[in-house]
Amino acid sequence: MTTDARPSLTTVEKAALLLEVDLFHDVPSDALAELAARMEEGSHAPGDVLLEPGAPDVRLWVVLSGRVRVGREADGATEHGPGAAVGLLALLGVVDDESVIVDEPCRTLSVTPEDYLDALADNPAFALANLRALGRRLRASEGRPTRPPT
Repeated sequence: MTTDARPSLTTVEKAALLLEVDLFHDVPSDALAELAARMEEGSHAPGDVLLEPGAPDVRLWVVLSGRVRVGREADGATEHGPGAAVGLLALLGVVDDESVIVDEPCRTLSVTPEDYLDALADNPAFALANLRALGRRLRASEGRPTRPPT
């Protein structure tokens, strides 16, 4: 990760950016602000590895600009751009065989497993919103339609 010459985002600015991410659409604003305060900004060059299989330094990454490639090279990787949240399954300990590699210069927000799990434990509404988002992702991966939350 390289340092960024531009000024740091405020917690309010980070929270506003997180609202654009499908994983956080339904998260209450107070919980989103708490998570935003725990997130770190980063800038990355093409070829930088954000996540590699078996690495101990797992994080959830939110792509603010640029593009990253996610997956196992043998199976073909998928490309993700601004608004994508990647690394969640690795952060939760569910998948540890995928990599996240920067394809073009990108800016990110990231959070450690400890901070993410603390945010889930501290706010049940945040945890419920995450479960709903994961359910929508699961249905979409199965090619099944999702309906908006009620």
